Amino acid sequence: GENILKQGVVGATAISESFAEDWTVTVYPNPVKTMLNLHFDMESSGEFTLEIYDVSGRNIISEDGLMILPGQVAKLDLTGLTPALYLLKIIPGAQGAQQMFKINKQ
Repeated sequence: GENILKQGVVGATAISESFAEDWTVTVYPNPVKTMLNLHFDMESSGEFTLEIYDVSGRNIISEDGLMILPGQVAKLDLTGLTPALYLLKIIPGAQGAQQMFKINKQ
């Protein structure tokens, strides 16, 4: 798990201010049982990659090149995952900071 956190710190320091301010994500519900909602708040549509990692750093889910519209709620089905703590990484297609969330799967 330590490895993931270090990557997160590296990602957080490489911030392109203009883009980082252009989008925010609200992730709910957390803890989650089935469907995780990601509400994107931004001015214009953009491409994102969504990745879920387990505590050992293994990539479990990867959704590449999702075109997200302003105000869109993207959904990730986590039904098949074992109850545990996971790391959600949201990577913008354009230059910009990744966002990381700890997801508690019930």
